[in-house]
Amino acid sequence: FEVNLSLGGALPVSSEKIEVRDGMPDLNTMVEIGPGLIWHITPKSKKYRFKLSLNIPIRWTYSIDFDRTDDRGAVINPFLFGFGKVYKKLQIFYFASYRWASREFQTTFFEVEPKFAREGRPAYRAKRGSVLSSLGMGFSYNFENRYQGFVGYSHDNYTQNPNRDSPLYQTNDTYT
Repeated sequence: FEVNLSLGGALPVSSEKIEVRDGMPDLNTMVEIGPGLIWHITPKSKKYRFKLSLNIPIRWTYSIDFDRTDDRGAVINPFLFGFGKVYKKLQIFYFASYRWASREFQTTFFEVEPKFAREGRPAYRAKRGSVLSSLGMGFSYNFENRYQGFVGYSHDNYTQNPNRDSPLYQTNDTYT
């Protein structure tokens, strides 16, 4: 087991560049911070070719602007991840995760206050619950033991999000 400091965040987004958010406040930079507990399911040793771990971070979220910081609630983001040697300096990595958030967090992305309602965008009150689930994998290569390059793929699914009825909810799936 291992306890660590878990960090996350998101870059700011201008609402005028997103049609469904036009006329609403911009999304400020988001910062997430909190403890994480990691359970190393397979111990670190030469006996195991692949390593598997479960990380359970709990983070408090804040949006940051130049003149203020706002509490945006909490997120819990457990994820199962692993990696292992494929061939010499080539490794594979993979993960599966789930993200749950408080109502305050979901409000940031899915709530429409009555003053911002308009035709095609009715007022909506966000609900707490699932944000998304993700699956991903990729490969990394260690160059000269000084640099590491990687390529990967992830699929995020939002269909369990309780805010699918929000006029700001746009897609069930994203790919990276």
